[in-house]
Amino acid sequence: MKQAKKANRRAFVSIALFIIFALLILSAVMIQIIEIRHRFSFAHHVWTAIHVLCGVVFTIAGIFHIVYNWRSLAAHVSNVKGTAVKAAAVAFLLVIIIVAAGFLAAYSAF
Repeated sequence: MKQAKKANRRAFVSIALFIIFALLILSAVMIQIIEIRHRFSFAHHVWTAIHVLCGVVFTIAGIFHIVYNWRSLAAHVSNVKGTAVKAAAVAFLLVIIIVAAGFLAAYSAF
């Protein structure tokens, strides 16, 4: 008797990320369209809730995607040669840290 083929978690997470990303785009567009016509309607609240929920699920799926593909990602990063690429990566991380710090300083609850 043949065993059932085990599901590929990497493929499932990648497809889920693609679908959720498409839903994020759709919900963002719908929010913009509804805001123009009916700012405080029930539909606006529904699309906003869908957008927030998809954002949370997208973040969680993104973390799983990084975990499941860690070996590939680490191999790719370790094989990159050249100081220009490393300098660009450091600059990118620096910009992310500055933007995050500015956001936290402007919208801090403390």
